[in-house]
Amino acid sequence: MSDSANATPHESIRSVLVAIDFSACSRAALSAAAEWAGRLGACLDVVHVCSVPSFPLPPAIAGDQQVYEVLIERPRKQAEAILASFVESASNSGIYVRKALLEFGSVPHGICELAERGGYDLLVVGTHGHSGFSRAVLGSVAEKVVRTAPCPVLTVHEPAAHPTLAA
Repeated sequence: MSDSANATPHESIRSVLVAIDFSACSRAALSAAAEWAGRLGACLDVVHVCSVPSFPLPPAIAGDQQVYEVLIERPRKQAEAILASFVESASNSGIYVRKALLEFGSVPHGICELAERGGYDLLVVGTHGHSGFSRAVLGSVAEKVVRTAPCPVLTVHEPAAHPTLAA
């Protein structure tokens, strides 16, 4: 019997990946992941996956530097800056992020592919809680990740944005 088969859940979670989209929901996911990682003594990494245009560009346009700048390079630079700011904010809150990663492609696929490639033991994603029509139209990244992830997934729903007052 292998050592990993004898490991307790605590011993088997050494690296945690948090998928972030810079929303309040992903901040809640990062906070929950940091708490779990702290308790388990695990490393904590974050990833933001940038969606790239999925439509084919005609060859004459695809090679155009201006089009490349607008569709790829400018969004990449913006995402890098926002990711750095997000990690700095986390650090200022006492959350240590080992690595901040930026990927490109389909968001659910990119998250799961990185989780597999990086050998992560736990994946944490925020869920916005869309239901009904908006979920049918927008899809659910969290749901797609849960269905295809190579490791356990912890989903975190953002706490109520507006506190209620007791009478």
